[in-house]
Amino acid sequence: MKKSVLIPLTMSAILSCSLMAKSQDRKPWDTQGWERRYPTWQVRQLKREKRAYEKAQRKEQEKNERLKYAENAKKMVAQKMGVSSESLVNFWDSLNDAFTGEAESEKCFDHLDDNDNARSEFLNCLSEFGRNGLTEKLFAKINDRKLKQMKTLKDNANLQKTVNLSFVLEDLIRYQLEDRGIHASWWVPGEGFLDTNDRYDFKYQNGDVILEIGYSAVSAIITQSTMPQRKFSHALMIKDHGDNQFGTMEALIQTGVISRTKKELLDSNIQTLMVMRVKDEKQRKYVADIAADCGWEHVKNNTDYDLDFDGEDHSKIFCSELVASCYAKGLESYGEMKSNEDLDYKSIYYNFTDHQSSIFSDGAYEFLKNFGMKKRTMPSPGDIFTSPYLEVMADYRPTSSKEDDLGMSRLWNVMFWGDLFVQKLDQGYDFEFSLISKGILRPLIDGINFLADKLFGDEMMIIPTGFDAKKGGYLAAMDKLVYAPTTELALENLEYDGYEHQSILETPIWVRVGYFHHAMDTNAKTRWILKNQKK
Repeated sequence: MKKSVLIPLTMSAILSCSLMAKSQDRKPWDTQGWERRYPTWQVRQLKREKRAYEKAQRKEQEKNERLKYAENAKKMVAQKMGVSSESLVNFWDSLNDAFTGEAESEKCFDHLDDNDNARSEFLNCLSEFGRNGLTEKLFAKINDRKLKQMKTLKDNANLQKTVNLSFVLEDLIRYQLEDRGIHASWWVPGEGFLDTNDRYDFKYQNGDVILEIGYSAVSAIITQSTMPQRKFSHALMIKDHGDNQFGTMEALIQTGVISRTKKELLDSNIQTLMVMRVKDEKQRKYVADIAADCGWEHVKNNTDYDLDFDGEDHSKIFCSELVASCYAKGLESYGEMKSNEDLDYKSIYYNFTDHQSSIFSDGAYEFLKNFGMKKRTMPSPGDIFTSPYLEVMADYRPTSSKEDDLGMSRLWNVMFWGDLFVQKLDQGYDFEFSLISKGILRPLIDGINFLADKLFGDEMMIIPTGFDAKKGGYLAAMDKLVYAPTTELALENLEYDGYEHQSILETPIWVRVGYFHHAMDTNAKTRWILKNQKK
């Protein structure tokens, strides 16, 4: 009997609480004809409150939508690094605690192997230490393993995942060390971090090979659509002029082969640098000097940039082709001097980039055809890294987090944007230019370029040398209509929602990826020009 009485009473209490909650949520304007119940001055005030309330509701809905994107990105990011979503979240949560002292996290390295379970266990182990585990000793172990794995990375999905995880952890360690006042930009294998963050301070040598990543949208696409996963976008060589002065020898799409001064190189928008030299120290100086002389001849001749990306014909040349062909000459010359018939130019040139890149993304390849790319396979900047003739001498990553130079935060933004853009292309998206662009803007650009070239030379042209108006239009659209506004919107939303996007430690990696994905889907400029061709 008691039980039968309690049930109706309980249900009545629940219903009363529910009705009370609903009544508290109701606003004056929720009732039909509400304006007739209030004096005019109060109606005006309530209308202002209504607009403010509806705006706040929209903002909250937009934020919830962005958070859904972030939640969906969690699984995608975990898959790319070959770990479970749970281990990824646990690890990032552990970074919330302040640093108190270095921990012996390098013991976690024993768990690391090239499968999902082992990688997840490795992250779970690191979670026990949090920021205290982000140490130079752990960095050294991860970096040594990664450099060896990258030589055999192609077509091995498990190695690619381990390398992806390694890069994220290395960047976090560098950032944490920098937070503690330790310079962590320059890493020299076998020696550790140099006591400087200045790009000027490394002792470059004649013929040094430099691999780098830039800030542009083109750089982002190249790094995300070629193998191996080190994702370089440009290769160049150093010309030593003596007295600690040097210049570059590099093929640029805007100018052909030129030389930039030391200051121009180091003041440019460089995201990362890797310095490489010939492995054999007996050969090193001789080969590098010959390669540098070869590169300097191309500079003096201002060899045209090869927009066909044809590695067989050196009358026109692109960046990694310049490095590979000049070093092949140097190694051939050394072989002739030592009567070594195995070191002939042709075999060296093809072996120099022994993992020639293929644009593995169908969508990216079709898109890059708009810029003149005719071959899907060619020696890419990343392939220079895998060369059996070279070894890594130093690796530079920008660790500054100043507002005008966001360091690794900016690097991550470029990489994530490139990854998402390539995904869009593979889903069937492409640029769709308006009739105004096709019929008016392109002919206008052609005319301006023709006059600028005749009157002032190609340095005054508004699109790069060798680009027609169509290619120039694609280049401008990528940067101005997709890359720039997408990045700006993603960072604005991150900041609005309370994330410290300048810090790669404070903002979880999947949140950053999710907000970039959301910005690419919702940015008005992107949606106007990036259309799904499969619909």
